[in-house]
Amino acid sequence: MNHMERSYFNRAVTFDNPGKPWLCFAFLILACAFLLEARRAYQVAKRRKSACDSAALVAKVTAAGGVMLFAGAESRSGLLVLGLFVIAYAGIGYLAYTRLDRVRAQLYKD
Repeated sequence: MNHMERSYFNRAVTFDNPGKPWLCFAFLILACAFLLEARRAYQVAKRRKSACDSAALVAKVTAAGGVMLFAGAESRSGLLVLGLFVIAYAGIGYLAYTRLDRVRAQLYKD
């Protein structure tokens, strides 16, 4: 093998900003999660029973956005930690609204 053949096989393929598509999708999903969270806050303020049902949807959408944020982050950026916090926030929000006795007490308090 001469020098030209070896250099052809040793070339590395690199992509500029490989996490950018993930971060774009994460932004869109987290924007949708924000709108769903605002709707759920309105339902809680009006003490509607549908706030319990929308908690699971908000948690799933937020967790999906957190996973995409985590997937698109580079290893040296703070987005890895932010993605983990978003996933934890979604889990805590889901657990807070799946306890029906606590939710009923919050919605029906006088």
